[in-house]
Amino acid sequence: MRIVFILICSIFWALSAKAYYIEAIVVDEDYKEKKLPEYRKNPKDSSEAIKELKSLISTLHDQTYIAARIDTLFFTKDSVKAFIYIGQKYKWVSLRKGNVDGYLLDRTGFRERFYRNTPFRYKEYNKLEATFIKLSENNGFPFASIRLDSIELTERGISAAINYQKGPQFVFDSINIIGKTKTKKRYLMRHLRIFKGQPYSQQRVDDAEKLLKSLSFVTQKRPPQLVLSKNKAVLHVFLEDRKNNQIDGIVGFLPSQGTNKKLLVTGELNLGLRNLFGTGKILTINWKKVQVASQTLDMNYQHPKFLGSSLDAAVSFNLYKQDSSFLTVNRQVVFTHRAGTTGKVNILGGLKTSRPLEGLTDTSAQKLASINNYTYGLGYDRNNLDNRNYPRRGWLFSTLGYIGDKTIIPNSSFPPSYYAGTRLKSFQFNLEGVVEKYTKVGKGGVFLTRMAAGKVFNNKDNLFFNDLYRVGGLKTLRGFNQNYFYATMYSVATLEYRFFTDESSYLMLFYDQGYLINVLSTVSQYDHPSGFGAGVSFSTAGGVFSFVYALGNSNEQKVSLSNSKISFGITSNF
Repeated sequence: MRIVFILICSIFWALSAKAYYIEAIVVDEDYKEKKLPEYRKNPKDSSEAIKELKSLISTLHDQTYIAARIDTLFFTKDSVKAFIYIGQKYKWVSLRKGNVDGYLLDRTGFRERFYRNTPFRYKEYNKLEATFIKLSENNGFPFASIRLDSIELTERGISAAINYQKGPQFVFDSINIIGKTKTKKRYLMRHLRIFKGQPYSQQRVDDAEKLLKSLSFVTQKRPPQLVLSKNKAVLHVFLEDRKNNQIDGIVGFLPSQGTNKKLLVTGELNLGLRNLFGTGKILTINWKKVQVASQTLDMNYQHPKFLGSSLDAAVSFNLYKQDSSFLTVNRQVVFTHRAGTTGKVNILGGLKTSRPLEGLTDTSAQKLASINNYTYGLGYDRNNLDNRNYPRRGWLFSTLGYIGDKTIIPNSSFPPSYYAGTRLKSFQFNLEGVVEKYTKVGKGGVFLTRMAAGKVFNNKDNLFFNDLYRVGGLKTLRGFNQNYFYATMYSVATLEYRFFTDESSYLMLFYDQGYLINVLSTVSQYDHPSGFGAGVSFSTAGGVFSFVYALGNSNEQKVSLSNSKISFGITSNF
């Protein structure tokens, strides 16, 4: 009973206790009626009260009362009385360039006329100081300093000159690689944009850790370490090779589209060789059998820092055979310029050819043509995912637009009426993009949202089925056969939840929602296909095993267990 009584008294005392209180009083005779800026009058304790009063003085400084200060403080048990001296408003009478050279002044944008009879604001001056220091740090002078000199305070305001001290000059000497890696120093220096004899740049040092994370074939054991000595800078990086060469295959079981009701066995084989000869070069080969007589072949070679330049070069070859209908081959050359640590600008050129296969006759259901299309395009990629293979958080953004000088070659086996209304030469424009966001949820959960879209722009009469996008399958719209849909415009939104049990093992639930337009369709030009299902990925001694079960619903395919799609495969790194 006594304990209950003490608790009741304690609660009553706590509820009746007065909150801590700040009373700020202006002491300037000329500013007695001056209203102070808003501040928090009821902090939780004396420590918070001091912080609030400091914030009040900073606000006055920003309002050009640069002489403002706390004159006197009186503390009681539950309050503090602060006497504030405000002082007069100050302005710049002049700020002279002092000993700063013209080159640095031009880079900062400083002009003396900007500081004549203008309000003096701490934030603006601090921003100017930061600009001077940043330019110095990135141009060989990491210990540069700046201060005001020859200061004069008058009733008119402040006059001063800039006093700039460069400090010793430093240049980059080399990169020191510590750890078990075959990566060549020459390649790494180009990747980090650090070259022997180049003026020291703090920005390059700050970017190094992010740029190293972008490499899929090495792991950082610890952050880079900078050593400055005898006017030279050496960056130590701690790397180990990661097993990132890849060979994997996927086998899929799909219901046959024919009348025999047998399962259709599809397949995929991927080979990826990364960091060839320790120089960052990458070679990938991907083969897929998507239907009985349909298959694709993709080959890509990437050559970083082409001919010693800052550009990465890539050559790609893509072959797509659609049963007995047509064969399309796309060849591309892409030059990439890195924009910051997470962005890339891509410039591309290529030739896409497509031919109906021999023996194909005129058909109104699926119009095909012999096409030559010279393409030129521009794209931008941005990737700040925390892990390239198994991301938990971050964004991925990619967009590409390309224009084609398209020529249609008439097929002598087709009647002239087949090309009625068609321009044999035209310009064709394609726009494509994808956005992904990974959000970590709880201890092991990751929520993925994705939007992918593309559209081909040309007059309907100039388009043929072998011009169109192919949508469907494990990488685009799950629950359907690979390349099941033709589309002149598509968008696919994805919601996916992954629950990770370790670094590369997870369970997943997903839902894909598509919106498709095919202006060449004679049945229905619009479709809203959706796919949903579940999957698992887990590590084994032989590699990472993946299994996906999916169902789909569209105008032509209704949800049915007999139409379910099962895919599984294993990825082995070496």
